[in-house]
Amino acid sequence: MKIFFNIVILTICLVLSGCTPEDQATTISFDNRISFSKFPAVVSLDSGTIIDTKTIGNLQFRVIDSLMVIATAERENSWKVRSIPGDSTLLEFISIGSGPDEFVSSPLISQASFFNGDGNIYILLPDNYRQQLRKIDLSKSIDSGQMESDVENNPRVNNFSVYSNFSDTNTRIFVSVNPSEGSIERTILKDGSELSLNSIQHLNQ
Repeated sequence: MKIFFNIVILTICLVLSGCTPEDQATTISFDNRISFSKFPAVVSLDSGTIIDTKTIGNLQFRVIDSLMVIATAERENSWKVRSIPGDSTLLEFISIGSGPDEFVSSPLISQASFFNGDGNIYILLPDNYRQQLRKIDLSKSIDSGQMESDVENNPRVNNFSVYSNFSDTNTRIFVSVNPSEGSIERTILKDGSELSLNSIQHLNQ
């Protein structure tokens, strides 16, 4: 009986030791934060420093062509567009407020779709709270010094939206929560018409 008891205890210890997370880099340590208020910034890391590539800060910038678009926590002009070769700020836009050209909260850069069209750079950005899709002409905005955009009302962009992606080929992908069914729904639109794909139907089921 003692041998059996010892085997059980040893087995429990082995199982518990195997529950230790393998990827310690996903641990958030607020003691090791590094913040910047001016760009560019250079950081030297000691040998062995853990870099967590999954932190939200890494989702807050996008490089497209020779431009870097950065989202900050500011209420006024929370997005900055910087020239990488020129090391200068070309545009500051997107403000928080209740105005027609403002956002209720600062949108994440990871929610935006960037693409080239007609020689200009465009951003398609969902405004979930207002159920709108904003198309920003980034090239024209840089030239004028303010946000130049068109707004499209779209019921698929709402508070239950999880992910959306848009392209210059007029293909739109929506992933949202269906609260009545308690499920995730995926929809692909091509030129405004919903595509009926077996793979999408299986995923939705």
